[in-house]
Amino acid sequence: MKTELLALKGKVYTKSFQLVDGQKVTLGRGADADIRINDPGISRQHARIVVTGAPGDPTISIEDAGSTNGILVNGERVRSALLTEGSRIEMGNTRLLVRTPVHDV
Repeated sequence: MKTELLALKGKVYTKSFQLVDGQKVTLGRGADADIRINDPGISRQHARIVVTGAPGDPTISIEDAGSTNGILVNGERVRSALLTEGSRIEMGNTRLLVRTPVHDV
């Protein structure tokens, strides 16, 4: 399983966006965003997600890119945060869920 963002609510509902180790991804409403979300509550350059770490064991972080309305992670307003399996990101009317590889024990 790859690391991905799964849209749970909003204009991109049910879409998934794959995140690759070493990748920096911009989320926003603007045409230059890597993941474009057409939501009036989202700024053109709303947030950045960075994926680092070993394949299969990613470290994922998000930071607000100076947006007007901010971001919520698991219901808390943040400027930046570490994301883990099951983390919920909310921007405008859009909700995304973080899905990461699961290790068998």
